[in-house]
Amino acid sequence: MAGFLLRTLKKRLVVAIQSLPSKRYFTMTSNPALYLTATHLREATPYIRAYSHKKIAVLLNSPSFTDEHLTDIAQDLALLYSLKVQPIIIINPEAEIREFLKEDGLCAANLTQIQSICHKVMSTLIAKLSLGLINSNVTPMSIPAISGNFVVAKPKGIIDGKDLQFYGGVRKIKNKYINDLLESQFMVMMTPFGFSPSGETYYIDPYDLTLQLSQSLEVEKIVVLGESVFRHENGDIMREWRPSLELAPESLTPYQANLVHFSTQALMLGIQRIHLLLATEPGALVQELFTRDGCGTMATLELYEQIRNAKPDDTGGIVELLQPLEQKGILVKRPLEQIEAEINHYTVIEREHSIIGCCAFYPYEGEIAELACFVVSPRYRSRKQGDAMLDHIIRKAHSQGIKRIFVLTTQTADWFMERGFAPAQLEDLPVQKQKHYNIERNSKIFIKTL
Repeated sequence: MAGFLLRTLKKRLVVAIQSLPSKRYFTMTSNPALYLTATHLREATPYIRAYSHKKIAVLLNSPSFTDEHLTDIAQDLALLYSLKVQPIIIINPEAEIREFLKEDGLCAANLTQIQSICHKVMSTLIAKLSLGLINSNVTPMSIPAISGNFVVAKPKGIIDGKDLQFYGGVRKIKNKYINDLLESQFMVMMTPFGFSPSGETYYIDPYDLTLQLSQSLEVEKIVVLGESVFRHENGDIMREWRPSLELAPESLTPYQANLVHFSTQALMLGIQRIHLLLATEPGALVQELFTRDGCGTMATLELYEQIRNAKPDDTGGIVELLQPLEQKGILVKRPLEQIEAEINHYTVIEREHSIIGCCAFYPYEGEIAELACFVVSPRYRSRKQGDAMLDHIIRKAHSQGIKRIFVLTTQTADWFMERGFAPAQLEDLPVQKQKHYNIERNSKIFIKTL
């Protein structure tokens, strides 16, 4: 079974993230494709363990559910199922049902139209899940999917004199039945409807249904597959968004405005992370859940990436960053014991529990300090993490009364000069550092006055 899961994940990862660069510096093997696959599998392994037997709410909020998109979504869901993840699927063909959702009430005829559209989408998705994992090199495994009257609804009634008719709200979620089905290895499918004890059917806002369902079932996270993600002004995808720290993107579409409201509510209810993905992105679920950077926008109250002082447990991550550059002679080799002994001098950039950057800061007498081992993983060098780490060090230097910072470098002179470091001579260094200067390396010396 383990071999089957690895082969399946490998195939989905190759499709989903074949364009992603490797975070490794090592020389490629004779088979680069297998090398990258192995790298991505190593990256995915912690997430496979983390999500096993965990519930994830997936709101399929696509503007249009084409056959191709549903096939791809079904394959991703089948992979989650194979990895013991417990997805609860909420179907919301928003673009197709929008014309039937009238503000002054939902009549019986429009309710019937919405039910028909949602049922068609759900039936198609269930049929595609019946195929199991395509090209898995094992006997096809059909995914048992089930839907039912899991939501007890109540009518919204009359508001401001308007009878909202078949618009309703959640009265109760039948947690026990859903949990029993998930533990029995069924995939639970839901449409935006609830059923009253009197036998009436009511349409429930899918966002509200997802929120209440997620809170009631204590899901690990919510994933929204829809028509948009959040973007920066330059068009790049906003990978993390924290409503407590960051403003929402400007020029929001109505759909994005709904996502801002929905994500903020979900976070306030205690859901740790909400992932906003493009439904048209091939392998979006796999990319988002099993890679460190994902492919959409993650809303969270947590600090997903942080710059902080290093701890003894960070030694392994620091060594992994430094070793490739030491092997190339770009950095002086530092024994593990030396790094452990000097760990208090190190600063790291931590992203999703992995060290993606580090540097060491050594104060000397005379209000001067050395900046050493300044490394950022190649995968993140275009994202200004190096600048952020340098700013952090400068703030630390100011707090310690340091007036100047020096670096020795053989490869990155331009980078430091662009950030205000000026060429200097050996005699400009502290006497203690002059004594240990390696003439054979002939490192260039740069000093920045704060």
